[in-house]
Amino acid sequence: MNIKIIYEDQHIIILDKPANMLSHAAKFHSGNDILSELGHSEYATITRLDYQTSGLMLIGKTKSATSALNHLAMTSQIHKTYEAIVLGYFPVPENTMTAYLLKDEKNSVVRLSNNKIPNSLEITTKYHVISEKNGFSHISIDLLTGRTHQIRAHMAYLEHPVAGDPLYGNIHLNKKMKLKTQALVSMQIAFNIPDANNMLHYLDNRIFVKSDFPFRDILEKR
Repeated sequence: MNIKIIYEDQHIIILDKPANMLSHAAKFHSGNDILSELGHSEYATITRLDYQTSGLMLIGKTKSATSALNHLAMTSQIHKTYEAIVLGYFPVPENTMTAYLLKDEKNSVVRLSNNKIPNSLEITTKYHVISEKNGFSHISIDLLTGRTHQIRAHMAYLEHPVAGDPLYGNIHLNKKMKLKTQALVSMQIAFNIPDANNMLHYLDNRIFVKSDFPFRDILEKR
């Protein structure tokens, strides 16, 4: 497939993943996936995206690079920013929200609570309203913790589901507006690697940005 490469060197690839494509092969899904399309057995996904989520995705090309990247991700030295179209207007234009997320493995969903419950993980999501119109908000989202389905589930929990989301979204509205994929895009990957001895220090303060957000026209629909 024609996968757009945003940046590549001997250690990493940053690419623009299409919507409706797996990040990596899955046992119960026969569709194409990014790693198989790239065709290298040592490549590994560092910032995975849901099947319907498009945008920038980080790949490690070697075992040493993957190990270094995973450490950077776990120590918050890789920062990801998303944009989304969500239902409704927010009471304040910018806020940082917390909740507790519990995986429901049986039904392949996550559930959220304001209170800590057994086996739940705390999540933190920061949003900023870019624009709003016709009952929708275009927002940017800083993912301060990276949990399964965090953005989609957290926005739905706040009663602002992502437009087109088939799992946590407003199904009737999605059908009415003929939305076939969710309006959630990974727009930016930034590196903060001050350690000069790190093999990826050359990426320190580098920011990679997707040039377009393809769902702006949803704001014009109603």
